[in-house]
This record gives sequence, C-alpha cells and structure tokens, in this order.
Amino acid sequence: MPYRTAALIAHAATLHADLAALCVESRALIEHVYARRRASPFRVIRGGSDIALVTSTITDANLCLACIARKTGVPVGQVNSLLLVIARTIRLRIGPHRCGACFQHRGTFSVPTDGHPATRLLRQPPDF
Repeated sequence: MPYRTAALIAHAATLHADLAALCVESRALIEHVYARRRASPFRVIRGGSDIALVTSTITDANLCLACIARKTGVPVGQVNSLLLVIARTIRLRIGPHRCGACFQHRGTFSVPTDGHPATRLLRQPPDF
C-alpha cells in the first residue's frame, strides 16, 4: 500500500508542475493579446451586445424606459444612453403611448418595422 501512496504523490506533483507551466503560458498569451490590441490601429468595438439587446427588445413594441431596463437587465441610465446611440443609426418612434409591458401611459420607445416613418427622431431622450 505505501508504494501506491508514493505513486499518487508523484503523479500529483507532475500534474501540479504541468498546471503551473500552463498558467505561465496562459499569462504570456494574454499579455501578447493585450500588446497587440495596444499596437493595433483599429479601435475595439465594445458594448454591442447591449445595443442589439435593447434594439431587439423595442422592435415593434412600445416600451417605457423602466420596462426596457427590466426586460434587458441593463440599468435605466445605460438604456438612456444606448437609445441615443441607436438613434444615430436607425429611427426611433417615441411618444406618450401605453407601454406594452406595464400598460402604463408613459413615454415609450419603439423601432418601427412597418415601413412608416418614425414620429420623431430621438436626439436627446426626454425625461418621462
């Protein structure tokens, strides 16, 4: 039985050394990627997933800020700024309509897909 324990300890030591070598290699690869990003002439695009999430949530649905935030999990303040970014690319329909989620009569946001123009182009989110 003691020879089995010694073999297990030797195997564990080998695995530990392999893991340490992998950690060193991983850190080196991560540093290499960071160095390439810093040297790259192209800018890194970030935050795209939240914009896509908010856009898909308000497509053909009148939703207020609070309901957009609740449905997407994005904070209300960030939803507000994302709506500004979205408005630079596509038209938003905004106005005092009944929210499709909470059924309150509030200022709502929607991305129309029916071919009709939006009622107003959003430049600054109104305080509803």
